[in-house]
Amino acid sequence: MRYRTAAISCFVLIGAMFSYPAIIWTIFLPFLKNGPSPLPAYDRFFLDIAVFCMEWRFILVLPMVGLGLLFTVAQATHSRARR
Repeated sequence: MRYRTAAISCFVLIGAMFSYPAIIWTIFLPFLKNGPSPLPAYDRFFLDIAVFCMEWRFILVLPMVGLGLLFTVAQATHSRARR
């Protein structure tokens, strides 16, 4: 059960790193196009996290996919060995 949970969490993290910036840009981009207005601290925090995800998601995606696939294979072979 632990292998499957680790594999699912890897794939959820990958999905979150690709979807979070898109969601944040969809919410905040119309407000940012209106002109230079000061952003509240919580808006800046969400935008900074989105920028971080945009910059690092391609570097982190390969190890996470490999780790997720490794856990999936480990779970599949563990199930076969138990039978």
